[in-house]
Amino acid sequence: MTNTKLYKPYLIMSLLFISRNLWAIKQPSWEAVGNKAFSSGYSSQTKIAISPDGTPYVAFLSYVNGNDRVSVMKYSGSKWEDVGYPGINNGTARDLNLVISGDNTPYIAFEDTSVGYYRASVMKFNGVFWEYVGSPGFSNGEASKIHLAISSQGVPYVSYSDYNNKSSLIVKKFNLINWVTVGNPDISGGHVDFNNLSIDSNNIPYVAYSYSLATNYEDNKTHVKYFDGCNWESIGRNFTYRKAYNIELQISQNGSPYVAYTSSNRSQFITYFNGKDWIELNDIPFDTIQPISLAIKNNIPYIAFQNFNDNGKGMVIYYDYNQWVILGGEAVSIAAADYINMAFSSNRIAYVVYKDYYNKNKVTVMAYDNSEGR
Repeated sequence: MTNTKLYKPYLIMSLLFISRNLWAIKQPSWEAVGNKAFSSGYSSQTKIAISPDGTPYVAFLSYVNGNDRVSVMKYSGSKWEDVGYPGINNGTARDLNLVISGDNTPYIAFEDTSVGYYRASVMKFNGVFWEYVGSPGFSNGEASKIHLAISSQGVPYVSYSDYNNKSSLIVKKFNLINWVTVGNPDISGGHVDFNNLSIDSNNIPYVAYSYSLATNYEDNKTHVKYFDGCNWESIGRNFTYRKAYNIELQISQNGSPYVAYTSSNRSQFITYFNGKDWIELNDIPFDTIQPISLAIKNNIPYIAFQNFNDNGKGMVIYYDYNQWVILGGEAVSIAAADYINMAFSSNRIAYVVYKDYYNKNKVTVMAYDNSEGR
């Protein structure tokens, strides 16, 4: 991937003078999308998604009417504006997700205290107001680490750890009437600490999760499974020999599952399935402050993270010819970037959102024009 273009010297001749100039076009840099710190107050759990029509959306938690509630905003081309009203949900929210469907409809998923103790809820914006998708709080009890994905057919799926069933992993989808369980309601067969969910181009759902055997909660194993229409089938072996935190799962354009995760000593790792086995990419030379964000564009993995080695500044790296390269050659932020999250537009512009420590913990979005990269 080339970030700097160097144009050869050229000779300009005229009747008045002859000059020779070496022209160098400066590499693209990270630029703010609209104003920095555009939220009205402090933020947390910042998420970003780009709609098919290229509109950036962000979701975040902020303190509204006495609770940490969800707010969603979009960039209109000149400014950030609310989608609906701030503080969409009643009560306190946790583990926020944001996804835009193929018809440009924004969806959010979160754990909801307005209908019980942190039960799973999904909402969508109908163009006028936010409405629940199915029943609010549709999990049987507490849901933990909820994740949302939407198929190309517009079907929402969620995965979460089901406290009422030994904290095992469960996946549900919305069938236009109710949320129904996809396959076995106990996918993991044990306590799940972290999970993630992704859907490939053939609308096949995949899950990645780390689970602890019932007799030893420190012996974490990591699995990836896909749903074959009847059962959840494992992909390769469980591939980690270290405890995995903050799992991220993405399916590349060529159909390969990629899993990124962090370890207890702030290291981060990424592995992919080559059709026969799980292959771990070269060590990432930066420690991270959790969590991380994984994106795949043109079959190249990108990771956004807080760089522990640089005071928690935001950074994006990508894997190029067996080495990790810093996108843009520098940090994304000038100070700590909490809850950093990443997404690509269809024209390969990279976007990151984060809780901006330098600007009173408000929301900031930065973009990098990668349209001429690999």
